[in-house]
Amino acid sequence: MITVDWEERIDVKRMRTERLEKAKAALKKSGVDAWNQALVDMLPQLFPKAKLVDGQKIMLEARKTKTIDEINHFKLNPLTLPLSPRGRGAG
Repeated sequence: MITVDWEERIDVKRMRTERLEKAKAALKKSGVDAWNQALVDMLPQLFPKAKLVDGQKIMLEARKTKTIDEINHFKLNPLTLPLSPRGRGAG
């Protein structure tokens, strides 16, 4: 069992806050590929200066391309082939 004292918890909270503030300042544009109402409501509040764009199309295109490691994995483990609209392993 790991125990965390009060000061360590404060440091973690401070570090989280600092990282979020840095991200808010640095984020100019971000693609979101899984929009839902919670994200639509929350992201503009967290990152008011960021331009949020639909990244779904880009992510779908990227998933079509497989790395050599992924191809080798699928050859060794055919039951783990990704599903596609045309059926198992078709895409």
